[in-house]
Amino acid sequence: MKLRSITVNELMKFDKPVQIAGLDDQLNIIAGPNEMGKSTILSALRAAFFGRYSSKAKEFRRLQNSEFKGAPLVSVEFEAAGQCYRITKRFIKKPYAELEFPDGRFVHGDAAEEALRDLIGFGESDGDSGQSTDMWNLLWVEQGKSFTPLSVPDGARSSLHTALESEVGTVLGGRRGRELPKVFAQQRKAYVTPTGRDTGDFKKLGESIEKLEQELAELEAHRS
Repeated sequence: MKLRSITVNELMKFDKPVQIAGLDDQLNIIAGPNEMGKSTILSALRAAFFGRYSSKAKEFRRLQNSEFKGAPLVSVEFEAAGQCYRITKRFIKKPYAELEFPDGRFVHGDAAEEALRDLIGFGESDGDSGQSTDMWNLLWVEQGKSFTPLSVPDGARSSLHTALESEVGTVLGGRRGRELPKVFAQQRKAYVTPTGRDTGDFKKLGESIEKLEQELAELEAHRS
């Protein structure tokens, strides 16, 4: 999937229509000072692809502009399998979803949600949050959540292993490859606790370094 443009209106800090167009196949960077709306654009993309238009969950109420409390709208033009599509969603007030196909056809509402899932390959939305990401959790990292544990369903894991096997063979994607994370996790326990604290020989080395640094400081003070 390739993004081509995104348009938002009455969404968080944007109280007027804003469009980012001209996205190409290379690296696209959105740069600007703090509080310019960079994270807002990413929230809009996430809502467009992974959010259910009819959801009233707090994740979507947060999309409303704090002053006008209108109906957040996001429209994304994207390319899939060499064809251009456009998904448009409005949340909270008079919510709707519309998917435009390359041949000019439109589908709306739940049919649009289902067709979008088929196009980009993610599962049914979660009932509480109204969001679904499946294996996209591995590819989409939200601000401030890069160190939180990933929630990857078994089906997504299977898809990832299959993709790895097709690209690099059984070294990473086969049975031996699936055992590697277990080996790494077991070996990590010898150095770091589940809460991230140093332990074992690693902790002793750290303490030795601190002791040596303290001795060095005392020696340098004595020399002075």
